[in-house]
Amino acid sequence: MAADLTNEFEPSGRLRVLFDIPTRQRIAFDTAGAETSRRPFTVDENAAADAFLATSAQVANAASLTDGLRATIDALIASRATLKASILDPTNATINAGPAPYIKAVAKAVRDDEQTLIRLCRLLGRQLDTTDTGAAVSPP
Repeated sequence: MAADLTNEFEPSGRLRVLFDIPTRQRIAFDTAGAETSRRPFTVDENAAADAFLATSAQVANAASLTDGLRATIDALIASRATLKASILDPTNATINAGPAPYIKAVAKAVRDDEQTLIRLCRLLGRQLDTTDTGAAVSPP
């Protein structure tokens, strides 16, 4: 059975037992607020603390990935007109005369789409151990 790391309080609201996760210490206090005992976490308390921290990290990563998706979606919507004007509208002769800027525009669009896809896959697949969407590579 997993340990309960819920801090305990007196009816008056004064802290009675503190489970200090960063230091992995259980600290007890008397009714005056003075520390009466301190001990390291038990094996079960350490396991509960590890689970709590892992869940907290996953929640934070999910929020970060979601925020990144929102920002990327907004940027993609805004860039569609620019992408159309810079890549789809020019004639083949114009593109063939100087293809470098067109190639770079396509590469940037693909990179942005890949990062969005990775964020979405991490969220949908609940792969929340990280927010990594790959190295940011800028076209030269």
